Amino acid sequence: MRVDNIFLAIIVCIFVAILNGVDCRADVIKVEPEKIDIGAFYHGTTLKVSGYVPSDVEIVVRFKGISHDVHLKRKGKIFGLLWMNIDPVTFKETPNAFLVYASSADTLKLLGLESLANEVQVETRAKIDKKQLFREFLKLKKSEELYGEFLGRVKVDKIDDTKKAFSVNLDIPARLTPGEYKVQVFTVKNGQVMSHNEKVVPVKLVGFPAFLSSLAFNHGGWYGVIATLIAIMAGLAMGVIFGGKGGAH
Repeated sequence: MRVDNIFLAIIVCIFVAILNGVDCRADVIKVEPEKIDIGAFYHGTTLKVSGYVPSDVEIVVRFKGISHDVHLKRKGKIFGLLWMNIDPVTFKETPNAFLVYASSADTLKLLGLESLANEVQVETRAKIDKKQLFREFLKLKKSEELYGEFLGRVKVDKIDDTKKAFSVNLDIPARLTPGEYKVQVFTVKNGQVMSHNEKVVPVKLVGFPAFLSSLAFNHGGWYGVIATLIAIMAGLAMGVIFGGKGGAH
């Protein structure tokens, strides 16, 4: 009898989904396009993330990159006069991209940039506040447009009393490295994460950038020759364009 009830429930769910165009799972996400190709004319792109979640939750969508260690130098004054690089600082397990789109300010505090403090380890020999170093690191990444927080861009449409649809456009920066990135969708209720769903978005070089990368790693000599020829041709082109403007001084 129990098996019959389960089977009947599945049939009803499928039938309702066909009529309403709604997936029966609690949290469903779709990412378009499903991959990012970096070609010669790539200057960033847009990922559209959409799906369905329970009607009583807030939504956070994150684009998270590959974790790696970042080695930097802390600047300071020598003898109180000259600014120089004085101390090495390493930020361990740092995602190379971290963009957060949230439907409310409270969820940004929970899953936004500050949440990385629980993942990233700051290593330095200097006796300095590591929390301050981390905040300065966030400022650097935000200036490079690789990190960011965005509020109010998640669009929500109520379907019924139990479910709502959402969509958001993620502005993907130009300075991406090849690898596998994650689009993460979190639902939050009363300050607690209720669910977490994610999809992998491959990022790869195509066309001429892929050709140059292959040469650099597999045929270093030819890569040097081609790079030199490109530099010479660029110099000649600049000479043709600006050669008639002004003279030597």
